[in-house]
Amino acid sequence: MAQSTKTNTDLLQVEVAAIRGDFKDLKIRVTAAESRIRRADNCANKHSRKFSELEKVVATLKSQITEQKDRNKRSNLRIFGVPEGIKSNYKSAVDFLISWIPVALQLDFDNDFEIKWTHRVPTYKPNNQTAQRAMIFKPLRHQHTEQILAQMRKIKVVMWQTQKISISQGYAKENVIHRKGFLALRKRLTMMEISFTFNDLSKFRITYKGQTKVFLDPEELTRFLHNKSEPQMETEPANSSSLNYTPP
Repeated sequence: MAQSTKTNTDLLQVEVAAIRGDFKDLKIRVTAAESRIRRADNCANKHSRKFSELEKVVATLKSQITEQKDRNKRSNLRIFGVPEGIKSNYKSAVDFLISWIPVALQLDFDNDFEIKWTHRVPTYKPNNQTAQRAMIFKPLRHQHTEQILAQMRKIKVVMWQTQKISISQGYAKENVIHRKGFLALRKRLTMMEISFTFNDLSKFRITYKGQTKVFLDPEELTRFLHNKSEPQMETEPANSSSLNYTPP
C-alpha cells in the first residue's frame, strides 16, 4: 500500500513538472508573441506618422501648385454678358475688347492697351442658343489688369448697348470648385445664425460662440455644422469684419 502511494506521488510529481515545463514554454511563447506585437505596433505607428507626414507634404505641394496656377490665372480677366457673334463687326474678339473696354470703363491707360489672347468658355457652343458663354482674356500688361478691376469695383455696372456686362478676375479651376463648395453652405449658415466672411478663396471664416474659426476645406466646414464638434482648424480672435459676408 505504501509502495503504491509512493508510486502515485512520483507520477503526480512528474506530471506537475511536465505541466510546469509546458507552462514555462507557453510563457516564453506568449512573451515572444507580445514582443512581436509590440514591434509590429511600433512599426505601424511609425508608418502611420510617416504617412501623416507625407499627407502634409502632398497637401502642401498641391496647395503650391494651385497657388501657382491661380497666380497665372489672376492675370486673366473673365467678362460675362458679351453677346455671341459680337466680333462680326471687328477683325477679332481681341479688337472688340481693345476698342470697347477703355471707352466703357472710362479708362485712360498710360500705355497702349493690348490683349494677348481671348476665348470663350466653354470652348464649344451650348445646345441652348440663348445661353451666353463667358469670355476670358489676358491683358498684355499686368497694370492694365489691375486698373480694369479697380475701375469695375468703382463703377459697379458696365453696359454694352442694353446688355449688362461684368468683368472679374480669373481663378484656377481648383479654387473655383473650392469656392463653390464653401458658398453652397451659405444658406445653412444663415439658418443657423452663424456669421461668416469669405474674402479669400482658400479660407472661410465663421463666428461661432464668440470665436472666429477658419476652415480651409468645405468638407471640414460641413462636418463641423453636422456634428457641432471642434475639427482641426486654425483659430483667430473674433473681430468685427467677421460679422458680415463680403463677396470677393
